[in-house]
Amino acid sequence: MTNSNQYIVRAYTQNDLEQAVDLFVRNFKNPPFNYTWMKRENIVRYFNDLLNTPMFYGFVCCVEDKIVGLCMGVVQDYLLHPSYDIKEILIDSAVRGNGVGTFFLTEVEASLENVTLVTISTQRGIPAFDFYKKNDYLVSEGTVFMAKVIN
Repeated sequence: MTNSNQYIVRAYTQNDLEQAVDLFVRNFKNPPFNYTWMKRENIVRYFNDLLNTPMFYGFVCCVEDKIVGLCMGVVQDYLLHPSYDIKEILIDSAVRGNGVGTFFLTEVEASLENVTLVTISTQRGIPAFDFYKKNDYLVSEGTVFMAKVIN
């Protein structure tokens, strides 16, 4: 289990960009994703776009000055209650599996004032799917994520 005293969760800032991109690349170049097509400049643009989105809320989990966790999302008013839609959340593989992810997710949720619902899209059959279920996220039976490749 993690010693939460060594981990600090704080708001994501523009100064975190380089470390956040490095973490993202490391995470997605390795199994189960094995993405080799990602270009750093595209990730930088994506992160900057997220940061500049109205109602953006981002968080980092750090050990000393090193980012080991990243969460980026957007608060949206959804009918009767505001919700936080997580766009990206990841934990460095070097610390994964010992409670850091659960600690980080709990801290993120506690930081979301007035938010009553957190949503995330993920894939079945990858470790993250089981992680979210373990942390009380429900699989929506009525919602379907759909995509269409147009070019």
